[in-house]
Amino acid sequence: MKKITGQLYFLKGFLFFCLFVLTAGILVACGASSATENTLSFRSDGTITADFFANFPKERYNLTLFEEEAKASVKAYNETAGSRRIRLVSVSGNEEKAHITMRYRSFEDYQAFNRQNVYYGTVQDGLSSLSLEGSVKLRSSDGKETVTIRELGKAEQNGEARWRIIAVADTVLIRHKGTPSYLSSNAVIREDGLIAVNEDLPAGDLPETAYVVYKK
Repeated sequence: MKKITGQLYFLKGFLFFCLFVLTAGILVACGASSATENTLSFRSDGTITADFFANFPKERYNLTLFEEEAKASVKAYNETAGSRRIRLVSVSGNEEKAHITMRYRSFEDYQAFNRQNVYYGTVQDGLSSLSLEGSVKLRSSDGKETVTIRELGKAEQNGEARWRIIAVADTVLIRHKGTPSYLSSNAVIREDGLIAVNEDLPAGDLPETAYVVYKK
């Protein structure tokens, strides 16, 4: 069974991002352009909008070069894909800190571009593609019920419910419309409605896959 694990590698296959990660210690974020923290925003149409934040020493890098190489990387991906699958929405910041907003047409594009497994879709499809681990236990948002992902899949199959499930292994915030029905133990609902994933991860530990389930 395929586990959704690993570090985020922004800008697949490009030396630019390898250098950026090593010098900046980038963390991923997703959401609206007004985002101030690292967040992942998912929409019901399957698109993902990402805001990336990072500090980098200006003697090693600068914002202009960062933007130019980001544009080149996005262009190369879209040309290979044969259509505009990814869009660079904006780049802002100064010579020491960058904020980049990107939009992905699907979770598959996010995976391919960033070299990080992520899933967004129905539970049944996730189980069929081995993107989800059926034995994982999830708690209801009110804390009164525990179910496995496989049990949620059976409910879908029987027509008892329709779900949208997010699976991602990173230390990020998740934004999605509505209140989640079920969450894994490493996902917590914040007061502002965002879902904090792996927020208490000890330094040096790799983030485990977090699961968040919404009613469709």
